[in-house]
Amino acid sequence: MANDFEYVGEQNGRAGFREKSTGVGYSLDIWNQDQLQLLDGDELVVPMDGKGAVWSIRENRIVRWDYNFPSS
Repeated sequence: MANDFEYVGEQNGRAGFREKSTGVGYSLDIWNQDQLQLLDGDELVVPMDGKGAVWSIRENRIVRWDYNFPSS
């Protein structure tokens, strides 16, 4: 399964994403944008508090934690 979104860069201090099928834009208030990784569907993971926070782009919230995510 592939990610349904593409990262379009920082927009007004927020991480910008565009849904590939519809072109709809989303922005998330995420730090560490240089370390985010897109996952399957609408998910991405970013380092936070020594682990990976898995975010839903559509829901704009953390949906689970990835304790094996290498964060610096």
